Amino acid sequence: FYEFIHLKITHTHVSSRGPGINAVTSPSTPVFVKDCIFDGCLTATQGSSLTILHIEGCEVMNCTSTTIAVGFAATCFAYSCDVHDNAGAAFVGTSNSGSGTVINLQDCIIDTNLIGITNVNTTTSSTYTAHGCIFVDNTGDAIKMAATTSVSGLTLELENNVFYGNGGYGIDNLDEQAIADA
Repeated sequence: FYEFIHLKITHTHVSSRGPGINAVTSPSTPVFVKDCIFDGCLTATQGSSLTILHIEGCEVMNCTSTTIAVGFAATCFAYSCDVHDNAGAAFVGTSNSGSGTVINLQDCIIDTNLIGITNVNTTTSSTYTAHGCIFVDNTGDAIKMAATTSVSGLTLELENNVFYGNGGYGIDNLDEQAIADA
């Protein structure tokens, strides 16, 4: 597995910023990111090969991508992260294949981003879980669930979250097949 601990990754170049961590080949096991700061990068993480991301105690801010701050292919587990002041969505699943997208957030603060959490997955199922999180002052929706052609559709599980001051919906369900346990 790959493990990144106690790092501060910044980008200050005006015209060409890159991702903090870019998965260019398929890792066989999870990527762990713990106690890191990403400031001013294009994205904190990205890559269609970043199949499992475990991010804990990190701060992600000032990412310049208008689509993604924390990107991953299939599965993201985020614990006690502060993702704020990014041009794009805080957490984005980018895979459209395999077993679907899983976004699992625990005790995270997601504020002042384009969207809180979303994915681009339209052909397989997606699962969104948020426990004890704060979604505040995002320009658009706090949670945006893409419409899917999958029979199993979407699953949303929410517990003890705060939705406040978002410019769009708290929960924007674009899929009529969503199963909500909120």
